[in-house]
Amino acid sequence: MIDVEYLKRGVTISSVLDEFGYKHRHNRCACFVHGGDNPTAFSFNDQTYYCYTHGCKGDVVTLLQHLLKTDFLGVLAYLARRKGIDLRLSNKRKIRAPLRIPYKPKPARLAAWELAYELCREKIAIFSRRLVNLRSELKKGSISECDFYTQCHKLDNWLEILDLKEATLHFKFRELRNG
Repeated sequence: MIDVEYLKRGVTISSVLDEFGYKHRHNRCACFVHGGDNPTAFSFNDQTYYCYTHGCKGDVVTLLQHLLKTDFLGVLAYLARRKGIDLRLSNKRKIRAPLRIPYKPKPARLAAWELAYELCREKIAIFSRRLVNLRSELKKGSISECDFYTQCHKLDNWLEILDLKEATLHFKFRELRNG
């Protein structure tokens, strides 16, 4: 007999949404089950969810059925694999495997590196735009050549540092994501 409650223990809807990459805030998000775009339509707590737009509701298992595009036994196999349990049924019935890749937890470090990488990319874009603006200010004559070269030198130093950081972050991000 399969202990479903044991397999569900410790699995929250919030952790499932995080794992599959769905953004949520204050236990609300857009309904991805039916492709809604209202950011507050899908409401959830630790174990249940409800969509105010489409009326769909359920628990963690139902949510995983939608996300994995599988049946109840497929979700049980997924949860068992997540806990490191080899799930085999005594009958000849086969478990339809989920269509997604096997479970790989998304560590908090990966999310932190991903955020640092994105912030670094944003800073590079800001400094690059500032460099272009400085060039246009020099052409207009609103800035002296000495100030232009001083600010460009500072921006170039920052861009060099950020490029190195970006390369390091990109390497670390790929390393964590792949393995």
